[in-house]
Amino acid sequence: MEAVESLESQGGSSIADGLCKGLAVLRQRREKNSVAAVMLLSDGQDSFTMQSPTAPLADLGRACTTGSGGSRAPNVEEAGGGYGGKEIFPVHTFGLGMDHDAMTLHAIAEESGGTFSFIQGGGHDVQDAFAQCLGGLFSVVAQRVEVEVQLVSMEAMAELKGVEAGSYSCKTIVPGRHVEIHLGDLYADEERDMLASVWVPVP
Repeated sequence: MEAVESLESQGGSSIADGLCKGLAVLRQRREKNSVAAVMLLSDGQDSFTMQSPTAPLADLGRACTTGSGGSRAPNVEEAGGGYGGKEIFPVHTFGLGMDHDAMTLHAIAEESGGTFSFIQGGGHDVQDAFAQCLGGLFSVVAQRVEVEVQLVSMEAMAELKGVEAGSYSCKTIVPGRHVEIHLGDLYADEERDMLASVWVPVP
């Protein structure tokens, strides 16, 4: 109790340290559920460790080793963004109030395959936002979903010009022939739209 009462707030927010702590807890847990995610709530601007708000996960290695948390730095695959057989942790971020770091929180959510939510007030608003997020996690029906768009016949003169998939990661396997889209997790009754552009010559 004395240790808790001796704590003093000196201002500032370290979003990266909080995220590193959450990822460390997931890595060290004994029981593993099939669906695992981090929920990150912040009401301020990051003032210590996040130097690349447009690519925050790439900056977490330095942040976790130099920040106050001192935990092992997560790699991009662990934080969300790899399909090489490693566990992926989506980060669902919540910006509380008007002074939160929207750019950093949105970038973390987008890069990790999570969601970003704005919470205007506190109390019940925070509870409702967390409850909605948890409800979504309980309704996950597929994980690490990949969609491949491929022109099967190599003799055809048609060409795959591109695939529009929003913020989802697209990887070109064979230029003009084969594209792979990473959609992350899918929820019950959810739909995802993609647009494939194919050039077909006039016969």
